[in-house]
Amino acid sequence: MTRRKKTRKQGPLGVKSQPKNLREHGATDNSKKPQRSKGKPAGNRHAEGAAKSPAATAASRQNDPRVGSKRKIPLNAASPAPVTAKKAAAEPLSPEQEFAALEENERLQTLLAKLDDGKALTAEDQQWVDRQLTRYRALAEKLGIDLEDDDDDSDDDLEPWQRFENPKDWV
Repeated sequence: MTRRKKTRKQGPLGVKSQPKNLREHGATDNSKKPQRSKGKPAGNRHAEGAAKSPAATAASRQNDPRVGSKRKIPLNAASPAPVTAKKAAAEPLSPEQEFAALEENERLQTLLAKLDDGKALTAEDQQWVDRQLTRYRALAEKLGIDLEDDDDDSDDDLEPWQRFENPKDWV
């Protein structure tokens, strides 16, 4: 093997340069495939958002109804729905219970207090009060309760020592 000193001159071992007319047109290598681009072009982040219009995204959602479904998916075994027996009607109250409920009715008490004060009621309230009072009177009559204000107030007229001598107190 002979030794040769390296030179900077291009000799027969160097690469030949292309003529200028071929270099300018870029027709150097027709046999190579065009290079695939790697990644997205610069500024694509902003271009993608503007390219999609709201109408296009709405149309894509309508194409596949499964996407974005809000329907709940049962994760456990399906259990039968609890069967509730329908009640025909609430049991009617006994006359004593109904009478006590009418006496304790807050709305009736406030409306009667307004009437006692001389304030006017609306037509609906007046009708409701009338219905409640007729039912109250009917229940009182049915239960044998005397609604008359004819109480014996004669005890108020008596002196304290006479009250003890009253024969009504003994019974």
